Amino acid sequence: DALAATGKYEESVALYQSSLKLKETDVAHRRLGIAYYKRGQQLKDDLMTRWEPNQNQVRTTWNEAIQTVRTARGTFRRVNRNHPPLVAALQQQANLRSEAQGILKKSYDPAESEFKAVLKLAPNNKDFEAAGHIALCAGVRGGYNARQTMQKFLSQYVPMYDLERSLYEFCKTELARTK
Repeated sequence: DALAATGKYEESVALYQSSLKLKETDVAHRRLGIAYYKRGQQLKDDLMTRWEPNQNQVRTTWNEAIQTVRTARGTFRRVNRNHPPLVAALQQQANLRSEAQGILKKSYDPAESEFKAVLKLAPNNKDFEAAGHIALCAGVRGGYNARQTMQKFLSQYVPMYDLERSLYEFCKTELARTK
């Protein structure tokens, strides 16, 4: 817990996993899931600082790569996909997308699995925090299934405390963002 509190999520994951080997509890699964989720958030925040400038670079180099071509049938514009700055920007974009997929597999997918384990151990298979985090993990991936998961959470659970309300509201804003 001390490692997780200081933001050292990778080290805390190893300790939580060893704790689960000793005894499987919903608390251990929850804390491991939170550590995975928060590590994913760290990695995603770092990636986004590089993503936005790359998107602008792709747009700029795309516009620079537009050429006017004259043929017997007339004049038209086309993008020169071999324009070196455009090729470099698109390659960087591909690398960033690959890194994003790695973050999903390394952090958000294991977090979702841990929160599902919490639900299995919870009475009546209901746990507000675990279900909310499952919805958030799905929301990172986006798409139709993510919206369905978030809508299911929002319809099945009612927040009772301030922390639950903040998680609930965050899920509502993530649902609006995915639309």
